[in-house]
Parts: sequence; C-alpha cells; structure tokens
Amino acid sequence: MNSLGNRLCISLNQRDFIWDEITKMADWFELRVDCWDDPYKLPLPLPADKKIIATCRKDSRWNDSERTRIYRFYLDRGIKYVDLDLIQDELLIKALQPEIERNSAALIASFHDFGKTPELALLEDIYQQGRHLGATLVKIACLAHNRADLERIEAFYDRPGLIIFGMGEAGRASRLESVRHGAPFTYVYLDRMGPTAPGQWSWEEIQTKLSDLQNPKGL
Repeated sequence: MNSLGNRLCISLNQRDFIWDEITKMADWFELRVDCWDDPYKLPLPLPADKKIIATCRKDSRWNDSERTRIYRFYLDRGIKYVDLDLIQDELLIKALQPEIERNSAALIASFHDFGKTPELALLEDIYQQGRHLGATLVKIACLAHNRADLERIEAFYDRPGLIIFGMGEAGRASRLESVRHGAPFTYVYLDRMGPTAPGQWSWEEIQTKLSDLQNPKGL
C-alpha cells in the first residue's frame, strides 16, 4: 500500500464486504451503519490494526433512542471512533460520553452544510463548539460553490484536530488539499458501493492522485 494509504478513510455504506479483502487498501474505515439494512450485523472479527469509525446519522429509520443503542453496540465491540453531529447530536454526545471514555474511544464531532460554505466567524464557532464537546477530531464538510468558499475553507487547514473540506464538484480538490495540510485522513468510497457525499473521490480514482499529494507544489 502507498505510504499515504494511512490517510485514506474508506466509507462503507453497504455491509457486503469482507475485511480480509479491503484491509490492505487503507488504515481508516468508516462504517456508515445508518445506510445498512441491519446496523447490528457487524462483520467480524474486526481488524485490530485499523482505525474504524462508526457513524449512524439521524434519519426517519433511527430515532435518538435507537441510535444510542447502536452506538453503544459498536463501542462495546471495540470500535474506537464514533462520529456524531455536533449540532443535532449534542445531547446524544453527552449521553454517550461515559461509554466513549470507558472504552478508550474517541469522538469525531461533525458538521455538514449541504447548501453553502459558512462565513469565517461561523466556521470558527463550529470548530470551537466541537472542541468544547471534547471531540478528538472535528469534521466540517460544507458545499463549495466558488473560489471564495474554498479560501474560507483553506483558512482553517492548520487548526489542530480539524478535518475540513468542501463538498460538491468545486470542493473536490479541497478533500485532497486538506490531507496535504495535515488532516489525518480524507474520505473515499469503493466504486461498487458509491459515494456517501457529493464530490467524494473513489478509492480507485484517488490512486492516480497519491503522487500529487506527495508533490509540494500541490495539485
């Protein structure tokens, strides 16, 4: 695997995978269990040397009570990262904090804006709110329309514990640039599963970009 493979996070929005077939592809994996037909059917055993994130977004199928049970299910089985929305899930984060700490796990507090890129002051507030909630990582993903949006995103690249990038076609390059500027990983998908967010790169096509990530002159 390329030396930058440990900064790819494959988002698995389907459950039909076998760990032995994909573990060499990346060091990070996101289980989008909210997209699975049954979030409790976790493929086992988990690869001990990989960083695995459990994500269960709020939707019509999963109320907060059920999502709390789902997150506890994954924490009890050794998952070390859980991703929760820092706006919608503030109460859920507080309820799960004892389990997160007891299992030596880490919180990823995420924010999504599928319509625009917020102004600088709001981006700062979002970042600080995530840190205040005790997040190990704060993730900000917002739709980028133009160069001005990307410049606001780029202004936050050097913040510790922050993953920030633009969604949509205009934001695609920022997903790679964020890694060049220190983000621990960028999300990718497997061609056979499809993307989990607009503008996401597939694992297959990003292989051609890995050499560009190593180029200090950028993309």
